[in-house]
Amino acid sequence: SSYCGVYTISSESSSASDCSELSSVGFDSTTGLCPVCKKFLAVASVKIGETTTYYKTLNEAVTKAGEGTETAPATLTLLADIDLGSGYQEIKSGVFTLDLNGFKLAGTNSGYGVLYIRGSKTNITITDGSAEQAGTITGESYGVYASSSTVIISDGTISGTEYGVYADDSTVTISGGTITGTGRYLKDYLK
Repeated sequence: SSYCGVYTISSESSSASDCSELSSVGFDSTTGLCPVCKKFLAVASVKIGETTTYYKTLNEAVTKAGEGTETAPATLTLLADIDLGSGYQEIKSGVFTLDLNGFKLAGTNSGYGVLYIRGSKTNITITDGSAEQAGTITGESYGVYASSSTVIISDGTISGTEYGVYADDSTVTISGGTITGTGRYLKDYLK
């Protein structure tokens, strides 16, 4: 049997009492917990309708949230700080809310920023449902790069060394939050 993503119970160690005695793989996507040690391992959850599923990677959560539609939108909630390093998270489909939930999403990709949101049927709302309103998206060049998509920003802090939000042939609505960049907070290229 496999467990937490950190530990696996093998046939020879099936009598182990905790994960420190075990070796690697799996976790319970309905709780976000290791079934053996009960350690919380999820970095994000996605709720569509009444079903919430937990994920160990942001990419897996974005893929699931991409199934959200106008009539059944999804909510992707961060459950941990995430550093994408020199990578970026592409969002190319779906109607969903990204709730920063007080956590930090960061990266150093200079081409597409931290979140690269693209596609005419992609409609993303960025918010921060935490009481502290401490959720951030911080990128090297851009925090959010929107290309031919719809982005609504209602809460959170989005920053980049050049632009907080870079909009290329996109509809970007800002109703709250803080957006900063050393160049300008928003770069907008329209057709």
